[in-house]
Amino acid sequence: MIEGVFHNKTRTAKSIPKRLIAGRKYHYLPLYAVLRTSKLSNEGMNNSGSYHFADHIYNYKADGRYGIGILVDWGVLRLPSATDFRHRYLHAKSTIRDIGSKKKSLRILVAPAGLAREVFELSDFLQKNGHKVDAIDLDRQLVDQQNSEAKKVGAAIRYHVGDALNGDHYPRSDYDLIICMGLTEFLSDNLTRKVFQIFHSKLAESGLLYTTSTDIHKFSDKLLRNIADLHTNYRTQQEIHEILNESGFVVDSSHQTKHKLQTIVRAKKR
Repeated sequence: MIEGVFHNKTRTAKSIPKRLIAGRKYHYLPLYAVLRTSKLSNEGMNNSGSYHFADHIYNYKADGRYGIGILVDWGVLRLPSATDFRHRYLHAKSTIRDIGSKKKSLRILVAPAGLAREVFELSDFLQKNGHKVDAIDLDRQLVDQQNSEAKKVGAAIRYHVGDALNGDHYPRSDYDLIICMGLTEFLSDNLTRKVFQIFHSKLAESGLLYTTSTDIHKFSDKLLRNIADLHTNYRTQQEIHEILNESGFVVDSSHQTKHKLQTIVRAKKR
């Protein structure tokens, strides 16, 4: 049985209201109650930075409870941190299409995969051009679910149970493109170097790594830490460049999103 750590599950409090009361942060309690009606906020409180949390932002459709929840969710989805977060998924799709239009039969890896919306939405394009996608994730239930979905829609995507931080769990070592979004925000610098070094060893010599880092939005961070018990590691554009460089990569292209809260990097093996 494959085991690993779900680094994105940061919540330790059994009861968030009790934790807020114990910390004398009473002013957060009304906001906590309101945010509980939002699908995105509720997912963050229950399951930290889960793949459902990320995918709800990518999907960008407000949902919630009691009517008001849809309005609250609509507002949360339009916070600068959320709109910049969504951009990385849109840009990942653009990158796959751009690279995949220039070369046939690409070998692509998504790690960790989550729901991998960025590749499922391109399933026809991938199949038409002979591209194959491997996806690894620690969640066995998710892997089984997504393999069934891929079979249903005829997508050239194969999920594998695996820990991105264990090089032995990767299906192959000659990928043309590796996509990693939403992992390093939950890793220390040392673990980020480790996973980048694993990616380096799993890429073909001309392969490309697509990855992202998150910078701090103070209001959103305050909500995440106090109301959702969701803790992330923030990095500037320069800091993620330095870690990539220390891991054997050279930055091919890099840009920041509209509010400068996401850095999106394409890096090559040095």
